[in-house]
Amino acid sequence: MRKRDLSKYYPPGYDYQKWNSFAVVALVILFIALLLVYTNRYNSAWMGLNWNYNKTAIVDGSVKMPPFREILSGSFTAFWIFAAYCVLWGVMMRAYFSQYSNSIYIMRRLQSRKELIRRCTAAPAALLAAGFVICLLLSLLLRLHYRASVPAMCIPAGDSFGLLDLLKAFVNQR
Repeated sequence: MRKRDLSKYYPPGYDYQKWNSFAVVALVILFIALLLVYTNRYNSAWMGLNWNYNKTAIVDGSVKMPPFREILSGSFTAFWIFAAYCVLWGVMMRAYFSQYSNSIYIMRRLQSRKELIRRCTAAPAALLAAGFVICLLLSLLLRLHYRASVPAMCIPAGDSFGLLDLLKAFVNQR
């Protein structure tokens, strides 16, 4: 398999291998943060459903679990922090052109004016897209977990499985 040359998406002289490893670490941190926030909220809601009788957990059918959208809503704060990191990375790459490599003068003389913009935004945009896909896939997996683990009598009325609910949770942060 041929290895792709990533240097054309970064400023000249930029240590892109180091920054690609930082990007992978940022994606892992995003994944863990989403999972931890969801797990914390889910477990606290789950403990409200159960009451112990002689060290045996019994589900109380009269108590309803909060809707999935409500449990997931705070999890996406990590994505917005991640998006700010991606924007900051793009700004840092633009600053690298004028401060460290002094290649801003070469970039301004090129026939294609979009080359500078492409080199400053390609890697952060790809990272942001990867983070969004990870959030969406993890949300779908957590939704399947919610549906499989919560008893049917404890699921609130009107809690649907739609993608629209995931997008509402993504946009409406609490």
